[in-house]
Order: sequence, then C-alpha cells, then structure tokens
Amino acid sequence: MRLFLLFYSYTCLQYSCHFIIYHFSCIFLLEGGFYMTYKVVSLGAFYLSGLKREFTTETMGEIKPLWDELEHNGTLADLQKLNDVDTLKGHIGACIKTEPSEHLNYLISVATKEPHENYETAYIPASEWVVFDAIGPIPTAIQETFEYIYGTWFKDAPFRPLQTADLEFYPLNMNFETDNPKVEIWIPVERK
Repeated sequence: MRLFLLFYSYTCLQYSCHFIIYHFSCIFLLEGGFYMTYKVVSLGAFYLSGLKREFTTETMGEIKPLWDELEHNGTLADLQKLNDVDTLKGHIGACIKTEPSEHLNYLISVATKEPHENYETAYIPASEWVVFDAIGPIPTAIQETFEYIYGTWFKDAPFRPLQTADLEFYPLNMNFETDNPKVEIWIPVERK
C-alpha cells in the first residue's frame, strides 16, 4: 500500500471511495520473486455475442484451433463489427459459469450493448471486475494466471468471485507476434 500511496498520492481506500471506475494497480510479490498487478474496474451490464462450444478437461486443447478456424473463416472479423462496448474493444474468450459441471462453456465473442440474433448471447450484469495481465506464451500464461487468481489471490483479497463469466480479453491492438503477448483476465467480483 505504501507503494500505491507514493505513486498515486492516495491510499487504495481513499482512491476507491472517490471514483466510480477504478484504474489502479496493487502489486503483490508472488512466490518465485515476480510481481502480479491488478486493477479494479466498475462496468455496466453488457452482452457477449459469439460462438459457444462446450469443452472438458480432455478437450480444452481444441480451444486454440477453434480460435484459428474462426479467424481463418472470417467469423472474428464479422464479430468485431458488432463490438460496441468501448471498454472492451477486442475479442473475448468467456468461461460462462453455470451449474457445477465437468464441462466448460466457452464463448468466443465480443462485448455488445444488445444481443444479436445470428450469434449465441450471454447477458453479463453490471459489476466490479478485477483485471490481471497474463503475459507470456498463450495458453500457458492464461492458465497460470487463472491458477494464481483462484488458488492464491482470492484467499487474501477483499473480493470474492461472482458466478457469471470469467473473461480472457484480447484487445484490438494486441501483438500476437511477440514472445510475451499480454492478455487481460477479467473476473467479476463482489466485496467481502
């Protein structure tokens, strides 16, 4: 917290009390000596419109080829034309949370203000979101970031996850050609 105060001239609490949208990073030193930062964003309700598939732990390796197929056949470009939520300009891989299950409902989508009849749609209610950067080779960096968030971070965090959808956000300006691409992980939360 002292680092936050020096950098922003506010404490985290002072900052969160005065602003509706939070754009700050808190820094935690992780086991192994590297830092994980996050920000908290308050976001109104929106829809995810896209293509949904069900995966199991055995078939999760098929997610990346599905992204490749949708890029190759023009579906991702078509979806991007529908993307009208300014905060989330880019593509989203959403893990839709439903009843406890061995299956993962995964939606390759964009954020929209209204549902679109040509695509499957998920309503995402207004909430606060914790946003982490997953930096490194995809999908390894994404998997490791999710493991950290749910295995370590939530234990001591002032938040608990909501059961709506966890998002992998791929901004429009994302550079996939680098050795360490940056994907944002968005988790809807409520305060403890």
